[in-house]
Amino acid sequence: MEDSLYVKELLKVNNTWIGNTYNYKEAYEKNYLFKWEEDDQSYNNPNFDEEEREKEYNKKILVIFIIENNTRTYGLSKRRG
Repeated sequence: MEDSLYVKELLKVNNTWIGNTYNYKEAYEKNYLFKWEEDDQSYNNPNFDEEEREKEYNKKILVIFIIENNTRTYGLSKRRG
């Protein structure tokens, strides 16, 4: 399953967008589409392991991202184990 990242905060400073994304628990609690997809996965996949899924998702999240003039995107991620 391919993950989408959900924007938590977004701020424009001098034509540059700066923001960060939700972690797994936050996305699950605040985004109905994410919750629906996760619930669907757990219902249809007998091998679904929510704890493992959360670990894998959180390894991929961006802690902060920067978009300059819609031409360059920078992301800083934090590895969680």
